[in-house]
Amino acid sequence: MTLIKRGTIKSYDSGSHLAAVQMAGSLTVYLDAIPVATDIPAAEVVAERECTVVFFGEAHDPDDAVIAAIHGAPPADPVDTFLELTDTPGSYGGQGGKAVRVNVAESALEFATISGGGGSKIEDADGDTKVDVEESADEDRVRMNVAATERFVLQAASPQLKITGAVLVTEHIAGKGTITVETKRLLDIGGGATYSQQIGLHVGMGSTVLPGTGDVIGVGGYAIAKTAGDIRATGLSFIAGMSTIDLTDAYAIDVQCFSFGSGKTIANAAGVRARPGVHIFSTLTTFRAFHAHMMSAGTNRYGFVCDDIGGGTIARYLELGSLPDFMVKARGEWTPAANETPVWVAEGAAPTSRQVRWKDGASVGSGDKVMILV
Repeated sequence: MTLIKRGTIKSYDSGSHLAAVQMAGSLTVYLDAIPVATDIPAAEVVAERECTVVFFGEAHDPDDAVIAAIHGAPPADPVDTFLELTDTPGSYGGQGGKAVRVNVAESALEFATISGGGGSKIEDADGDTKVDVEESADEDRVRMNVAATERFVLQAASPQLKITGAVLVTEHIAGKGTITVETKRLLDIGGGATYSQQIGLHVGMGSTVLPGTGDVIGVGGYAIAKTAGDIRATGLSFIAGMSTIDLTDAYAIDVQCFSFGSGKTIANAAGVRARPGVHIFSTLTTFRAFHAHMMSAGTNRYGFVCDDIGGGTIARYLELGSLPDFMVKARGEWTPAANETPVWVAEGAAPTSRQVRWKDGASVGSGDKVMILV
């Protein structure tokens, strides 16, 4: 049976929120340690104020009662804002954009700067595929791991971007100095910027790693036309020159062979090697290993120039055919004597190499071989 009684507060313990009450109509009956309703502020539980006591069972049993109201107290101010809680910050000042978190002591709430959704990484359930921005303290480096292998690193120091593994690009790539992406160029490097002693494209193969069997090819590929019409297919097309400046040299192609290692040998080396075209189910009309087009510019024009060859067991400016059928020896192999020229030609059905010499016409005699221009 519930009873409602009137009483007077005689003492109060704010720590336990319990009060001693003298019940109305009795000078001697004091009930100790009656719980005070939790919505009544401690500051309002003042001695000699009257109160309302609700008994839920036997009358005068403080364990089965509660002080439900304090007479004469102003209406309680309910906690209706975050800052009014006793374990929260007291002001929003300077906290814009921050989030609420539990403090390190796990005793209250505090404002904190939002960082990566509350952590330094995003990862899958088993932790082997993740994005990590703080693998070590203040690293300032973005790492991406896939199946426990680090595939992507983004950082401030060079190289700013590192990718481990094969890369497939389905669109165009624009490199240094390129302002806009040119849709007709799959890879566009340089653009119209200014450069000094820089290499547009550098490929290094096998300088520190031993190659396996087969070829080591620096740049390889193919250009094959598959449409009808008057078109050309060019494997390598390059222009080298100048624009409004004096230029000492311009080489569209500059090649050089390389060898290193005591006692090692390169059997054959060529700056440029031209091989016959491969023609399958088709006809190749004309093949030229080297073709210099008509030269219509330049004060001095040369189809082919070879500098002095100063040594060598065999040293030849020009050699044609496997015999050879025609050769021009260089001074590294041959020193001309009087009336000699460096030109040799093959002779007869069973060719023998013959040197072309000259004689004064008056001294030509029987048995002398002569070259006749026809």
